[in-house]
Amino acid sequence: MGNANSQEKILPYTQVCFGINPTLNSALHITSQTETSYLKSRPTVNGELNIGIRQRIWKNLSAKVAFGCEIFRFHHEYQINSGSLSKKFKSTDYFNGAVTIPISLQYETMCFSKVNFFAEAGVKLHILFESFSYYIVSVVNEDMVEVYQSDMYSGKKSLLVSGFAKAGILFSTPKAHSFIIAVTANYCPQRVFKGTYTFNNISDEYGDLSMGINNIGLEFVYCLPVWRK
Repeated sequence: MGNANSQEKILPYTQVCFGINPTLNSALHITSQTETSYLKSRPTVNGELNIGIRQRIWKNLSAKVAFGCEIFRFHHEYQINSGSLSKKFKSTDYFNGAVTIPISLQYETMCFSKVNFFAEAGVKLHILFESFSYYIVSVVNEDMVEVYQSDMYSGKKSLLVSGFAKAGILFSTPKAHSFIIAVTANYCPQRVFKGTYTFNNISDEYGDLSMGINNIGLEFVYCLPVWRK
């Protein structure tokens, strides 16, 4: 009887999965063209929502494909002390977003248990909401004189490709429902935007900016069966 139950669990089945993936995205890459470097950046919290199909294809191995959306935000700040004056600026802004199509393979350990550990790897397509976007940040002082400006653009790219990996715990029920908690990592060699920045009147610093879509995060997924052999 125990063998029959164990054998039943590795038969093919199909699940629909709903996921949420809060992420911590990498900071802006800032290259100052002067000796001073007042402009700073830090990682931002972004996120992705998706819905997909998980198909058991062989014993411990499943194939997954999903459709989702994500946002890209960036953070920049500076503090310049000049005499008795302190010039400060801090901002986190939305730049763009994308439709995502992740495709992956998932391998589970302890296949005959209700609690499995798993590893997953795949590629993800990012189709940008705006194939060409241009974003300008301008800061003025109390006399309405511009003291800082940055301009960023995405060029004419509409598609980015990244690789990702996940590892976590998968909880299964006898009726093939699943709950997944995972640590995620995403890497893309391409830049979602590039640009420049300039200080006026308060510093002679200027330089280049760029932003990737590399991130780490946590993923929470619920899967329910739509077909089981």
